[in-house]
Amino acid sequence: MINVQNKRIRCFDTLRFFAAVIVLVNHASWFFPTSLNWILHNWGICNAKSAVAFFFVLSGLVLHQSGLGAGPTGVSIGRFLAHRWFRIYPLYYVSLILGAAALCLPLETVAALRTEVTAAPVVLAHNHWDLAQWINHLMLITPGLDFDFINPPIWTLAAEMRIALVFPVLSFVVSRLSMGAGGALLGISFAAAPAMGAMTVPTIALIPLFIGGAWLAQHRRQLPHLPQAGWLVVLTVGVVLYVLAPWLCPPSSILHLYVAGFGSLLILPATENCQAVRQFLEARIPVVFNDTSYGIYVLHFPLLLGVAYGFNAAGLPAWLFVPISILLTFIVAVIFNRLVEMPMIALGRRLTRSRPTRI
Repeated sequence: MINVQNKRIRCFDTLRFFAAVIVLVNHASWFFPTSLNWILHNWGICNAKSAVAFFFVLSGLVLHQSGLGAGPTGVSIGRFLAHRWFRIYPLYYVSLILGAAALCLPLETVAALRTEVTAAPVVLAHNHWDLAQWINHLMLITPGLDFDFINPPIWTLAAEMRIALVFPVLSFVVSRLSMGAGGALLGISFAAAPAMGAMTVPTIALIPLFIGGAWLAQHRRQLPHLPQAGWLVVLTVGVVLYVLAPWLCPPSSILHLYVAGFGSLLILPATENCQAVRQFLEARIPVVFNDTSYGIYVLHFPLLLGVAYGFNAAGLPAWLFVPISILLTFIVAVIFNRLVEMPMIALGRRLTRSRPTRI
């Protein structure tokens, strides 16, 4: 049995919100280039790929902590996958609707969307009457899914759902290993996964990040009892690794994700155990922000397309694009969190809750 508590950790939720905003700002800043672009894309802490590595590690932690029972049975795996469907897909489908609506606009008239530094020209170049791609997007995990068809950031959702197919087994293995043996498994996975991904499916190369999160969830109560100054040192080292990842590693390399992921493995327990940092994140950041992180991530790209069209039509100054995009994305994420995300998560929990056996 997984010996971790099924309890949300608010400071982790806040960090997830910050990571989602980093991805949003990173993508928004390219639509209408300003002098901020160099800072946003060359300052490591604002790197979107590093934020994605953090998402994967935290996802492994949360999924493992949720508890998958005594072992990966057919029933438990089915219940787990159904729960993930209700968590991921409903808001994802909202993003597809928003994306389709945005593509109905005459976006080809917006010069900012034709620049090579954004994903927009790649998206706009597609044939959006391709029925096969729409079917692939409804499934999300099919091999033929073209991530640049309508909403490029959803590649991370597809990766998470694909890994979810085997995660109950991985989580069970981690729960049965000692802290040292689990660490050895993590090291082996980092060494072997890239080659396995190159020979089979690239998603396999991401598995170590999820294993790392599961290992941390399993053993975070067994970590050394450091003084507050010690946890500050751990946090500093983690942040340094996270920030330096895009500079230390070749562009688009899996090593970038691994270095940022390792930094995340230090940031998470240090944040939880460093009282000053944890109190700030839990007391100063409203809960409503934490609840919008997934919505901000999955909805922001279609909204950026729409805002870019509005800016072009109204002739607004470029420097307003990022702040207005952040504000609008946050508002839309709050609305759909209340209307779609929370009700569907609640429904999923009701439907996947195990019923007591009648005697």
